[in-house]
Amino acid sequence: MTDFPLSRSRQWSENADSIRHLQPGEILFWEGDRCQWIGMVISGRICIRSLHLEGEEYLIQTIEPNQFFGDVMTFADAPCYLGQVVAEEATTVAFFSPMRFLTILKTIDGLLEDYLRAVSHKAYELKQELKLRSVPGLRERILFFLRSEALRQGKETIDVGVSREALALRLGVARPSLSRELSSLQKDGVLIVRGKRIQIEK
Repeated sequence: MTDFPLSRSRQWSENADSIRHLQPGEILFWEGDRCQWIGMVISGRICIRSLHLEGEEYLIQTIEPNQFFGDVMTFADAPCYLGQVVAEEATTVAFFSPMRFLTILKTIDGLLEDYLRAVSHKAYELKQELKLRSVPGLRERILFFLRSEALRQGKETIDVGVSREALALRLGVARPSLSRELSSLQKDGVLIVRGKRIQIEK
C-alpha cells in the first residue's frame, strides 16, 4: 500500500480499467479476500480496519486521494487483504489489473519514477516507524515522534495531520492511552495541544 501522494494522478486515473463510486460505509473487500486489483483513491477516503482478538476494531491504514492500495499486496506470496477495506466517506476509486498497472509503469513517461518515489517514501516511513516503536515508554515515544516531526517540518508547532486514532496506531498504543499521556504532557507544561497542532514547550 503506497500512501505517498503521486504527482501525476490524472494520468493514472485516465488509464484505469474501471472507476467505482462508493457510498460512505460501503465495503470494497473483506479481510482475507484475495487482492486481485490495485486501487487508487481519486476522491474521498478509504480505511482498512481489522479486529483485535478481544473483538475491538482498530485502524490499519487510511488511504487518501492520489494514494494506492493493493499495489504491494497484489504481488505478494500471500496476496490477501489484512483487514476490511471500506469507504470512510463518499469515495471514487480507480482500479487497475496487475498487468495494466505494470504496462502503465513501463509505457507512460515519468510514471515509473513517480511511483518509485512514492514507494521509497513509504519504505522510509516504515523504517521510521520501527525506530519509533523501539523507543521505550509512551511519554518518550510521543516526544521522540514530535521532535522528529518538528525537525522535518522545520517548526516547533507541529501539524500532526492525522486523527488521534491514526496517531495512536503509528505509535503502537491504544487511543485512550495516547490521549491520557498527551493530557499529562500538557499539564506538565511540556506541550500545548490544539486539535491536530501540537507545540513543544520544553
